[in-house]
Amino acid sequence: MVNLKLSRREREVQTMVDEDEQKDAYPWGLKIHLEEEELDKLGIGLKQVGQECEFTIAAVVTNVSREPGEVGGERKMSFQITDMEVLNGQEPSAADRLYKTMYEEG
Repeated sequence: MVNLKLSRREREVQTMVDEDEQKDAYPWGLKIHLEEEELDKLGIGLKQVGQECEFTIAAVVTNVSREPGEVGGERKMSFQITDMEVLNGQEPSAADRLYKTMYEEG
């Protein structure tokens, strides 16, 4: 997995751009909010603030763009999360992944 936490320099630049914003440790758009219905579907009980949780997700690309810029432009992509699984500290077995791929409709 890749940790997307902002470096100290990236946080300083982010704050210089919008001084009213809190210095977030991660870029905008990486936070998800789940409500009662989604928590129930995923079988997630309430966790402690700061507790780590691992997820496996499937997503569909919904938008791709490249904005002109000084060095090659800025690439952007949007994703719609379509499926999610809480790992609860355990990776799904190869058999489970194969079964889902072969027999479950998406």
